[in-house]
Amino acid sequence: MQLVMRQSRADTGPASVTNPASADVGALLARVTAAEAERDAALAEIDKLHVLIKQLQRAQFGRRSESSIRTNSASRLRIRNRATP
Repeated sequence: MQLVMRQSRADTGPASVTNPASADVGALLARVTAAEAERDAALAEIDKLHVLIKQLQRAQFGRRSESSIRTNSASRLRIRNRATP
């Protein structure tokens, strides 16, 4: 009987002690999940702001300016590439 009691004590002893490493992993996973949620919210806000900027530019300058902005940017890029050896 003593052998059985020793086994039961050994089984309950280490299992009842919490592993600090597993607690740290859980805390880190929670922090990662929270950071990912913040990142997703920030990206959604950035997308909304980009749409708002496009709407304001269209309201102020009209649709024709959108194509001229793209053309001017492409021209500047071509000029810059020619100037760079």
